Amino acid sequence: FKHFIAYGLKLTESKTADLQAFDIGNLLHKVAEVFLRPQNNFCLRDKAEIPQIVEGIFDDIKKEANFAKVFLAKNKFSLQILRAEALRLCTYLFETYHKSNFKPKFLEVYFGANQTFNLRVLDKDFSLVGIVDRVDTYQNNAVVIDYKTGSSIAGNESELFYGEKLQIFVYAKAIASLQN
Repeated sequence: FKHFIAYGLKLTESKTADLQAFDIGNLLHKVAEVFLRPQNNFCLRDKAEIPQIVEGIFDDIKKEANFAKVFLAKNKFSLQILRAEALRLCTYLFETYHKSNFKPKFLEVYFGANQTFNLRVLDKDFSLVGIVDRVDTYQNNAVVIDYKTGSSIAGNESELFYGEKLQIFVYAKAIASLQN
């Protein structure tokens, strides 16, 4: 019977409307991306405007189908908490922007999809595909930032050798290859 349901009728379990960790992560990721877009100039505005900016970002995100679940009435209280977290996040991004010489240069950089990105390891080539969340630059220096892991490239060769912070090193290599 299970086989008939799955393969004959092709029925699957419905997706839950409950918020999952990745829903929250994706929403906050989107807020950060929109807040830092150079064309928006949000970091050049007055700090007192951040709450209004965050509300505007939420209004825009609410129109996107892939975030519809977040804005369901049943998630009203979770959404209040997410708005507060987004406000803290954008305030942090604003303050960091003004304290650092490094400024966001690239947001959401795709690699490996349209142009091949190969990484050679032990005489084997691996084709990789991914998205680099953010790259900040200052003069000839760059910092690769991954929101989900909270990492930036502040490691050394031994971390790479032992497989620590591997993702951020791969991202840095991908960005370097895209720039050449």
